[in-house]
Amino acid sequence: MAGILKTKEYKRYRRELKRGCRRRDRFSRLCAWAEETSRESFKNTRRYLRFWGLLGIAYLIGYFITRDYYHGWYGVLCSFFDVSVFPQMRWDWALLWQIGKLLLQLAMLGAVGVAVYHIVRPCMAKGFEMMYFSQAGGYMENQHSVCMTGAPGAGKTSLGGDMAVNVARRRWLDLQYDYHTQKRQVMNWIRFGMTEELEKFRSLKDAYLFFKQRERWYVPCLATTFGMRVDGRYTYKANNKFFTQMQRIPEYCVIFDDEAGSSKGANTSSTVEDNVADFYRYVRHYGDFNLIMTEQGDDGTGKYIRKCLDNTIYCKGQKWILKPGLLVRWFNKMKYKLIRSEETGRYRPRRNAFVYYFGKIVRTIGYRQITYKNLGNIEHEDGEMKGTGGKMYLPSRLIYDYDDRAYRFTYKAKDLPLELEGWERLTLLPEDDSRNVSVVREMPKRGENKKAV
Repeated sequence: MAGILKTKEYKRYRRELKRGCRRRDRFSRLCAWAEETSRESFKNTRRYLRFWGLLGIAYLIGYFITRDYYHGWYGVLCSFFDVSVFPQMRWDWALLWQIGKLLLQLAMLGAVGVAVYHIVRPCMAKGFEMMYFSQAGGYMENQHSVCMTGAPGAGKTSLGGDMAVNVARRRWLDLQYDYHTQKRQVMNWIRFGMTEELEKFRSLKDAYLFFKQRERWYVPCLATTFGMRVDGRYTYKANNKFFTQMQRIPEYCVIFDDEAGSSKGANTSSTVEDNVADFYRYVRHYGDFNLIMTEQGDDGTGKYIRKCLDNTIYCKGQKWILKPGLLVRWFNKMKYKLIRSEETGRYRPRRNAFVYYFGKIVRTIGYRQITYKNLGNIEHEDGEMKGTGGKMYLPSRLIYDYDDRAYRFTYKAKDLPLELEGWERLTLLPEDDSRNVSVVREMPKRGENKKAV
């Protein structure tokens, strides 16, 4: 055994093994850095646009320093038309030289326009960033219940989740301030016999201690109906016990209810329980809660919810602005090459990881522009915000993580095997007609719609 350890082959094997471990460690650190970078939307946008903006500034400086103003592009045009082109129509080197100078000057002028465009883009990004933080600080300042509506993919969940996260941060600061100021007044309230203030402070204290003890693992003052993660911390679970008053909710809690009309009888008004209807009606009295909901249609929730809403925000659609077109084209080319190499068996793990993280970082550059319209309280004919609207801007990668297909478990055919048939004809047969599928729901039995006492 000792002889084997001293051989050159074993020593060479040990050196190669150590070298491979060092390479693997460097690769792991690189992947960790790329994963962290793919979560920094604001920084990636600033870095990308700043790079092209600096190139544009450098080009403009070089252009105006080296340009001959006497023989500029205007002089080139004049000298070009001075050449006797039309009478003789002969090729000479003077004419070709003038044409070349003209094309060069025109190309440089076009490059000046491109440079100015890339200098303006960072300024636009800074303006969008300031607009985002301004709108984030003004979410629901004087409101307690709002609902985002719109078609699938219109941005209602993105806007609602961003609103919930920022409002929860503000409510957590309010809860901390109220607790630390009111706890110094407890002795005065006892001395003066102010039992009402003591009762209010008791609920406030319970909420603060509850959130503070769990602040390391969960986001304070934020409960959601589906999983969300903010800065590595998860939100609290808002289940049906919240709305049926079977579970106590801490004070100042923000409740984000996605697809509000699909559960707890929220899509009807005639069969809803009294405790559920009272929760929406007394949402401010029970604990000064904030309700943020999403639903695809204005009538997706029951009337008992709609009449309690401060505002209904209709999201018309969203688009990607300040899109890094060059990086997107590069990524598409790398993606096609990666697919071809994987299909042919030429597996390159480092290239695969590079393309993967490159695509994730590219998608974080820019902003989301959501066009919306305020409908106010749709149960009333007028309102202060009704008819107003505009555009809201969110970072391309949201400030929180969530599963955009969280309700895939409700797909009834999810666990069935894939047994699709291919078409063999253009003409339909009777068994191919999808119109013979009945989608009529069965009528509920008598007595099922009675309201529970």
